[in-house]
Amino acid sequence: MNKAIDQSTFLEFYRNSVMNYSVAMKTAIRQRLQDEKKITFDQQTSLTDTDDFPVYFPSKKDVDLIIKDTTVNPKFSNFYENWEFIKLYTRGAS
Repeated sequence: MNKAIDQSTFLEFYRNSVMNYSVAMKTAIRQRLQDEKKITFDQQTSLTDTDDFPVYFPSKKDVDLIIKDTTVNPKFSNFYENWEFIKLYTRGAS
């Protein structure tokens, strides 16, 4: 019997998985999010900002908050799908 999983359940499951990564791995995710301009720590907006990205976070040090908020946000799904590819099939994730 096939049962489909709804989006919010999947995102919660994924968040719980990523929250168990090492601090180094979560920091690498945070850095890649920042490098790809998906998140920012600068309150001032830029002309290149859109309604979706970058998402502002008050502290670079709070990687758990960044992970919690981005993993359950469907707009970050492509980022995390790409991250899984990088993590599984390349030597270095950062």
